[in-house]
Amino acid sequence: MTKYKRVLTLVSFILTITPSFSQVSAIEDSMRIVINNPKAHDTTVARAYVELGSVLFYDNFDTLIPMSQKGVDIAQKALKKKNNKKMIRSLNLTIAMAYGNISYAYQAMGQLKKSKNYIQKSLAIQQEINDVKGMSVTYVTIGYQLETAGELDSALYYYHKALKLKNDLGDLAGKGELLVNISYVFKEQGEFSEAIKYAEENVEIQTKLKDHFKLVKALSILGKIHIDHGTLDEAFVVLSKGLKLAEEHHIDGGIASLKSTLGDYYNQRKEYDKAIKILQESISKAEEIKSESIKKFAVYHLAKAMYGKGNYTAARTYALDAYQRSQQGGIKDEVMKSAKLMYEIESKLNHYQKALEYYEIYVRIEEEINQEKNLKAVFKKQYQFDYEKQAAIDSVRHVEEKKVQEALLAKKEAVVKQQKQRAYFLYSGLFLTILFGIFIYNRFRVTRKQKGIIEKQKEEVELAYIDLDAEKEKSEELLLNILPEEVAEELKEKGYADAQLIDYVTVLFTDFKGFTALSEILSPQDLVKEINVCFSAFDHIMEKHNIEKIKTIGDAYMAAGGLPTANETHALDVVRAAIDIQEFMLNFAEEKKAKNEPFFEIRIGVHTGPVVAGIVGVKKFQYDIWGDTVNTASRMESSGEVGRVNISETTYDIVKTYEEYHFEARGEIQAKGKGLMKMFFVLKKNL
Repeated sequence: MTKYKRVLTLVSFILTITPSFSQVSAIEDSMRIVINNPKAHDTTVARAYVELGSVLFYDNFDTLIPMSQKGVDIAQKALKKKNNKKMIRSLNLTIAMAYGNISYAYQAMGQLKKSKNYIQKSLAIQQEINDVKGMSVTYVTIGYQLETAGELDSALYYYHKALKLKNDLGDLAGKGELLVNISYVFKEQGEFSEAIKYAEENVEIQTKLKDHFKLVKALSILGKIHIDHGTLDEAFVVLSKGLKLAEEHHIDGGIASLKSTLGDYYNQRKEYDKAIKILQESISKAEEIKSESIKKFAVYHLAKAMYGKGNYTAARTYALDAYQRSQQGGIKDEVMKSAKLMYEIESKLNHYQKALEYYEIYVRIEEEINQEKNLKAVFKKQYQFDYEKQAAIDSVRHVEEKKVQEALLAKKEAVVKQQKQRAYFLYSGLFLTILFGIFIYNRFRVTRKQKGIIEKQKEEVELAYIDLDAEKEKSEELLLNILPEEVAEELKEKGYADAQLIDYVTVLFTDFKGFTALSEILSPQDLVKEINVCFSAFDHIMEKHNIEKIKTIGDAYMAAGGLPTANETHALDVVRAAIDIQEFMLNFAEEKKAKNEPFFEIRIGVHTGPVVAGIVGVKKFQYDIWGDTVNTASRMESSGEVGRVNISETTYDIVKTYEEYHFEARGEIQAKGKGLMKMFFVLKKNL
């Protein structure tokens, strides 16, 4: 997600109630005593389940989730019996905390949809009881979920909501941690000025709090952002200040980390001797404190320093170490960079076979990362819709629950009043009867008004559903317009789509003759308009014959039959489509001639064979095909004649038995890069 592996800085619910390790045993004993005490108050028992799960099982989700849910069940049951506002608030706080724990667990397990559902439930309760501290934590959690989903603008929106509450609460420590999240998001967006501003504010806060450990960390983060931004002079000042502070206060982790980052700085400056010296010191300190993450970072940059200096043998030793460590860590970005460095080093050492192996690893992982980025880009809008939809549902549900609680309290109050009324009934029966009638009438009006409010909110939610479903449908249509349906479904189900080797497909190429000459006659607008008319017609023809459009390249059009799902009719389907294109272009030319307007002429080529099919692209999805079959189909087009459909011998052998076509053998024709190839023109017998 970022250039450097980022430790999750959000303060989750689980951390708000997790004590230091020295306190865990005592808390466990006290919580178990409460849970096992049959006389314990249900409010206390519910809280005990939630806190015990948080303390002991924050990384054991199979236990954390059911223990938190047990706390919810007990608290919800207790709510039905309580009328004390303080007790009701306490129980709601427990439920909100439990939902937060469950959301945290699902987030860590990668089940983002469940995670966001539970965090929205927690937020709805906190908003209902005005739990400002809890809301400040929840907004950070939601922001981080959106950040990991790639919805950076929405993440910033929630981070800033949390920042406002942190300011209102005067929570400087929490604000500092939150500023780290915000600075990372701005860095990801390439807005380095904003990233630096928030990172500097964090430095100011930690300086004010006199928390030397967090101040060293804040200076390290600010220094890394400056390096990424290319403001190296500022990076050196910040990192040197942090290193001096870490050494003064004997913060070994800070010393190791800052020295490794300074090594990166010296590499950027191409001061490789200084880089090697300080990186070796960083590795030594990292080994002393047993920090694998810092050592891995330092070893990688030491390899780069050795490479920069021209010591390729030493560079290979360190780069291989970094590559193996990154594989163990499982972070794709680190594995990709290490593999790329190994490829560059092995190439310098003339180990070409090894270089090729590392290059293939580098390319494969880069494609996986790009696919993940593309998938986030497609689904991040849907992710935001789900949040809004769940928030709307929870809002209505909690309004209804509040009305029920109010009605129960009103009922109890009415019983008390009724008992008092009986004492006075003998002296003022008629007066009390009238008063009671007024009371009933007023309750009826209030109830009717409340019901109207709830019904109105339900209608609003239903309308929201309709809008959200419409937007979801648009997203689905967009995805299907970009990718074949089977590939799109695989992406949604698995998060990626496997490349396919398809034994037989038939590829079609078209190209306009004299396109350059026409472009000099027509205005740019008219030229694009003419191409659009033709390609739109081609698209309809492809759809009619169940053929997959692959792409357009300038004035060339490429499509293929028999993929992504194989079929037996692909060759005939493509030939039929080629004939339809031929007929359309002939008719289009006649219309243009009648108006004395310039017109396109077209060459069409077709070939059958195996291809590799899959998704490529960094910023936009693209379903594409590769292989010699594609090149040969292109040669069929370029070796053909204007207005005619030229097919290869392979395609001819498949379709020659169909009586609807006449085939004209052309003999062996010289094809660029292919040598002599047998080719055939195709005509409809009724043409």
